[in-house]
Amino acid sequence: MILTILAWPEAMPQPGRLEALAAAFGVEPPDGRLLLRRATPMPMPPLAREHALQAAGMLQAAGVPVAAISLEAIKRLEEPLRLRELTPKPGPSGHTLVCTPWKGEPVETPAAGVALLARALVRRSKTVTSGGHDDPALTIGLDMAGLPGTGIAGAIRDSALSRQTSTAHSSTHVLDIFAGSKRLRVDGAKFNFRSTGIGKAYSDHASARALLDLLRSLCPGAALDEQFGSFSPPGPLQLSRFLGAVGSIGPSEFLTTIRDDTGAFGFYGAWKYLLLRALARPPSAEGAR
Repeated sequence: MILTILAWPEAMPQPGRLEALAAAFGVEPPDGRLLLRRATPMPMPPLAREHALQAAGMLQAAGVPVAAISLEAIKRLEEPLRLRELTPKPGPSGHTLVCTPWKGEPVETPAAGVALLARALVRRSKTVTSGGHDDPALTIGLDMAGLPGTGIAGAIRDSALSRQTSTAHSSTHVLDIFAGSKRLRVDGAKFNFRSTGIGKAYSDHASARALLDLLRSLCPGAALDEQFGSFSPPGPLQLSRFLGAVGSIGPSEFLTTIRDDTGAFGFYGAWKYLLLRALARPPSAEGAR
């Protein structure tokens, strides 16, 4: 389960907050001070259900409001339906969003049923480090379970020769639409903005902003979230941003490291949506399902 600290009581000083983190999660003071720099709501690293419920009880007893969300519920929402087109269709009870995916048949979603619009600039980078030496380097791979895309690989020993490094950057404006059990994704680089009736603007940023403004006007009940840029995934899930591979050609070795925020945004959007739903209903110790 994922426990989220919703807010810190204003009357609780830093020592009290550090004590609460230590009691509930076993966090040492130096790490606790780093956590306290983060904004709330703040998701904590995944815990087994029994441990999570125990930690939630400790925090609530100390006056710290929390929400519990199951990791399984987050995983079910991490993979979106990727859209090629989105066409608003007016009707007597409001608009319907006709969503055409890249694969499969169109789906229709009442605009009034959209609960969250999560927008982000998803960044990617690829760094290639190359160098040569006489013997092949030993490599080690670490694959952490929990979220897809968390493989890490690194060379155990460096080459005695000089290395060269090059990095390429890219970014994409992404808008996720949450309605019921659906997660619909507009990837600015792979979407026909003209299908919405607003046309294609002079830049991807302007097109994404125009689409967001349109959806906000059509979906009055939808919350808006644009805070992904300041988000830090909890604990080991931070590693979902990094991929790596080591290879060699002849006597030359190269290390490729990829940073991709796609997986982190997958977690973020699902977490925020389920948190929104959890706070909209009476408290439950079971967490969002």
